[in-house]
Amino acid sequence: MRQMPIRIKYMAVLLMLSLIFIQSIYAESVFLKNGTIVEGKIISEINGEIVIQQIDNKTQTLKSSEVLRTIYSDEYKKMVNIIKLNGESIQGFIVAEDSSSYTVRIELNSAKEIQILKKEVNGILKKVKQATQTTELILKTEKEVYAPYEQINVDYENFPGSKYDWISIAPKDSPNEYYESYFYTGRKKSGRLTFQGVIAGEYEVRAYLHWAQGSYQVDKRVKFIVK
Repeated sequence: MRQMPIRIKYMAVLLMLSLIFIQSIYAESVFLKNGTIVEGKIISEINGEIVIQQIDNKTQTLKSSEVLRTIYSDEYKKMVNIIKLNGESIQGFIVAEDSSSYTVRIELNSAKEIQILKKEVNGILKKVKQATQTTELILKTEKEVYAPYEQINVDYENFPGSKYDWISIAPKDSPNEYYESYFYTGRKKSGRLTFQGVIAGEYEVRAYLHWAQGSYQVDKRVKFIVK
């Protein structure tokens, strides 16, 4: 029988040691019903009790009846934006998932959780820190005064080019989340958008950057009149 080459033996031993090391430091996150999250390694589960070895090597004993769930990954710590089909954006942490819904905490260390049906979700974006806008946004209409139902051309420049940058037209004093019509910029940093005309009144063009992250924060607005 041929013997395994020494180099292969050495690599195999290193691989085994690596797996043992990874397993020894791998931490679980135990969610308690009161909202607390205990991190460490579960070393025993017996007689209705769970013993966890924490990072400082101290042990903590929990009653199984106190435990809501155990998670074997750190992905739940990443804040995300859940964009629903109705346009609503929910920022939070996905702490559980099944075939039909997500379980979300708005505050990670709070016991309060909400269920969001997957069929109501349009997309999920990771929460990222927005880059500071160093160049002034340019947003303007072709004219300051339009006739009723006249086509409205809107020019924009110096946009960041995000997938979810968008521009809307809305009555001047309406809430930020209201709009008559809107367009995404299609990742373009400058361009022209053409809106259908509207009835007489005072309006404004509104720009929203990184929409899922900023929700309905208006980053730039320009007024115009239809009469």
